Amino acid sequence: MQKFGEDEYTRRNIEEQRRNELIKQEMEKYLALSYVTKTETKDSKEDDYIQPITPMTYKTPVKNETQNDLAKAQEVKAETKEIESHYNIVYFNPELKKPEVIETVQNLKFQSIEEKVVEESLGFRTNNVALNYMLSPLLKETLENVQKIEQKNITQIEKRAELEKIKVDPIKVSESLRKRDEVVVKIEEQLKNMEIAIKELNEAKTKKDIEEKVLPKLSPLTRKRFEALLKKGVGKKTLLMLLLAEDFFLTRLKFLLLSLNPKNIKGILKSIISSFLKK
Repeated sequence: MQKFGEDEYTRRNIEEQRRNELIKQEMEKYLALSYVTKTETKDSKEDDYIQPITPMTYKTPVKNETQNDLAKAQEVKAETKEIESHYNIVYFNPELKKPEVIETVQNLKFQSIEEKVVEESLGFRTNNVALNYMLSPLLKETLENVQKIEQKNITQIEKRAELEKIKVDPIKVSESLRKRDEVVVKIEEQLKNMEIAIKELNEAKTKKDIEEKVLPKLSPLTRKRFEALLKKGVGKKTLLMLLLAEDFFLTRLKFLLLSLNPKNIKGILKSIISSFLKK
C-alpha cells in the first residue's frame, strides 16, 4: 500500500514537472516575440552595474522638522535626478520570420536604479542584469583583486596561489543582499501593477481602452514596448499572452534572487576566481 502511494506521488510529480516545462516553453515563445536591445551612445558604460550610482530620494519635510532639516531636504531634492537610457524595441515579425526594430526610444527616464534594473532584466529577457547589479559590490572588489594579481611580475604558479587566497568580504556580501532586497521590492511592485494591467487588458474592448487603462499601469520601458506593439497592430490576445509571459518571467526572477544566500553568493565569486585559475 505504501509503495502504491509512493508510485502515485512520483507519477504526479513527473506530470507536474512536464506541465511546468510546457508552460515555460509557451511563455518563452511569447517572450521571444518582443524584447529590447541597448542603444549605444558615447556616454554608455559597460560597467553600469559594477559601479552603480543610486539616485537620492526627495524626503517631504514634516511640520516638526527644524530649519536645518528643511535645508537638508532641499539639498537632497536638488541632487535628485532621473536616470536616462536609450533602447531599440524589437518585434519578431511572423510574416518576415525575422526580428525588426520597430522603434528607438531616446532618453527614457527611470525613477530609480532598481526600476531600471528590473525593466532591463525584463526587456533584455535575462537574469544577468539583476544578478550583476546585486553582486556589483563583490564583483568590483573581486575583479580589482584579480587584476592586481594578474599584473604582478610573478610566475603563473605564484599567481594561482595568490588567487586561491582571495577572501570574500562578509560586509560586501551583506551589501549585495541589501541590493537584492531592494530589487525584489521593485519586482513585487511591478507584479502588482501587472496583475491590474492583465485584468484591464482582459476586459478591454477597444484600442483606446488599452491606451487609457492598461498602458498607464506599466513601468516605463514595458509601457514603451506595448505602445510600439499596439501601433504595429499586434492584437489584444497576443498582447495579453505577452503580458502573462512577462509576469511569469518576473516571478521566476524574484524567486531566483530570493534563493541566493551568503553561502551560494560566495560560491559564485569563487567560480569567477576559478575561471582565472584555468587560464
